[in-house]
Amino acid sequence: MSTTFTMRRGAIALIDVLGFKGIWRRHPEEAVIRSMQALLDASQDDARLATKGAGNVIDFIAPVFLSDTVAFGLAAKPVEQANAALEASGEAGLFEFDEHRLALLSHSGGETGHAAS
Repeated sequence: MSTTFTMRRGAIALIDVLGFKGIWRRHPEEAVIRSMQALLDASQDDARLATKGAGNVIDFIAPVFLSDTVAFGLAAKPVEQANAALEASGEAGLFEFDEHRLALLSHSGGETGHAAS
C-alpha cells in the first residue's frame, strides 16, 4: 500500500514555553499532564475557530506539544479557494493571491517580492 503526499503552502511556528524547566520537580506529575492536556485542547479549539467561515484562507492549523516547545503547523487553502474566501469576506478588493508569484517565491526562497497584490 503506497501513500500519496501533496506539498502544501504554509508555515511552522515553534514557541519556547518559558518556566517549563524543573516543572516536574515543582508540581505533581498528574497536575502537569492535566494542565498540558487542557492547553492542547484549548489550542485545538482555537485552531478550529480560526479556520471557520467562508472568508478564511487557512485550511488547517495543527498545534503540537514537544516537551517545552509548542509547534503550530498551518496550511493555506489552494490559491483558487483562498481568493474565493477573500471574495466572500469582502477583502478581495484589498489583495488577492497570485499563483505565478507564489510559484516564483517557492522556487527562489522568497526573494522575489510579494505573493499577494
